[in-house]
Amino acid sequence: MEMANKEEGNAAIDGLNGTQIRGREIKVNEALPKKPFPEKSRSRY
Repeated sequence: MEMANKEEGNAAIDGLNGTQIRGREIKVNEALPKKPFPEKSRSRY
């Protein structure tokens, strides 16, 4: 989800990280951009 600003995002992370949902503890982190994977050769021979 996106928050209006960093402070709201950090407050949401702090408030939800480590809480339990249906008996399971959840971990909440700030999303980071995905790293591009190197191009692999598609040849199988």
